[in-house]
Amino acid sequence: MELKKFVDFDNLTNAFAARTDEALKQAHFIFSTMQSPGLVKVGMALTKWSLNLGLPVKGIIRKTIFNLFCGGETLDGCQRATNELAAFGIGAIFDYSVEGEKTEEGFDGSAQEIMRTIDRAS
Repeated sequence: MELKKFVDFDNLTNAFAARTDEALKQAHFIFSTMQSPGLVKVGMALTKWSLNLGLPVKGIIRKTIFNLFCGGETLDGCQRATNELAAFGIGAIFDYSVEGEKTEEGFDGSAQEIMRTIDRAS
């Protein structure tokens, strides 16, 4: 079995080759902001408040925090992200995550999605 080459994070040019300059600037801004506990606390409170009021902030969240940490909202969306990374020799892991399920139907739906994720990854 041939071992795949791992990303060398000591070589930043290769490690971040899959990211555009704009994406790297955005990630730097987000991580810099997250270093301030006060800003994080205020940001989380404003986000919860905005969502509770039904303000149209989901698009902003999706284009910032979500895109930094998630590959997509669907398996197809994740597959596109994985393909883009693969073009630079970077591997990815499919990981289905959902919070707040409280019903048997919700748990069953999550279990089915996890099985689809395993099938896709194989």
